[in-house]
Amino acid sequence: MAIGWGVIGCGRIANGRAIPEGIMVAENARLVGVCDLLRDRAQATADTFGGKVYQDTAALLSDSAIDAVYIAAPPATHADLTISAAKNGKHVLCQKPIALNAHQGEEMVRVCHEQNVVLGIGFMMRYHACHQKMRDLIRDGAIGKLVAARVRYSVWAPPVDTNEDFGTWIHDPKIAGGGSMMDMGVHTIDLMSMMVGRITEVCSFCDTLVHGYEVEDTASILFKFDNGTQGIMECYMSVPNFPGRRLLEVYGSEGMLVAENTIFQLPTGNLWYYKRTADGLVESEAEAIEYTPENMYLREIQLFSEAVESGSGYQIPGEEGLYVQRVVDAIYRSSAERRVIALDN
Repeated sequence: MAIGWGVIGCGRIANGRAIPEGIMVAENARLVGVCDLLRDRAQATADTFGGKVYQDTAALLSDSAIDAVYIAAPPATHADLTISAAKNGKHVLCQKPIALNAHQGEEMVRVCHEQNVVLGIGFMMRYHACHQKMRDLIRDGAIGKLVAARVRYSVWAPPVDTNEDFGTWIHDPKIAGGGSMMDMGVHTIDLMSMMVGRITEVCSFCDTLVHGYEVEDTASILFKFDNGTQGIMECYMSVPNFPGRRLLEVYGSEGMLVAENTIFQLPTGNLWYYKRTADGLVESEAEAIEYTPENMYLREIQLFSEAVESGSGYQIPGEEGLYVQRVVDAIYRSSAERRVIALDN
């Protein structure tokens, strides 16, 4: 059975990734229709990929041919759209972040449970084959006792020209909820948590140092995980693009794993393994770890459609998005109050 999909929000992520690489390719999915605040944009999407153009979200959500909706609209709309979809019996795959804050996320999770619909969050980077390989190696003890994790995610992001068709909201706190943390940091928090454990404490600085917009363009965070592991994250929109701007490292008592250029929308990048030498004093040499690339958006749509059809749980449920948002909320609070914030997980 192919799950009927409706797409809300016809911007870059829908047109460039989710629809062509996911919904149109997955054997268990089919595109039923789309809608957008700008009807011309929705029409252009339908002209390219097929499907109906709905006058508004209410029309899309009332169509019995649609089993699941992909919400690719700005974060400020996520809570209302998800709750409306759930009350119309539609399963929801919502783009990250889950919402503007954890309170909204809690309502989304609660209503979806009440309505017995699947809620998933678009942390598709979990499905990068390199990240899956890293997780498995860590679980198998390849680097011994976990000691620390470090991630750097940097994308040069000057203010968006208001004459552009897409993304003018990305630096508006009322619509985006934040800057580098809400747009990029949520992915890296999710990846670190998948590989290392739950975050229990944060200490952060979130500042606007370069650009003139109202959200942070620079964030530096220290983490403590539930197993004692320490973490460092750098998340920048304020630095021109440079080699090494997408880096994920996990250190252990027996070695370390380094992923380069995998924190991205493409299924590529390098994975290196450094195994401890006999006495640990001599520096180890890098061993390239092979993996078979998989399209992350295709895997996301396939697995969500399977969860809808089978009635089983989705691998990245709403609760995971809510957890990440609680971490982000704590990061903002830590920066504002200039102190360590403990999370109640």
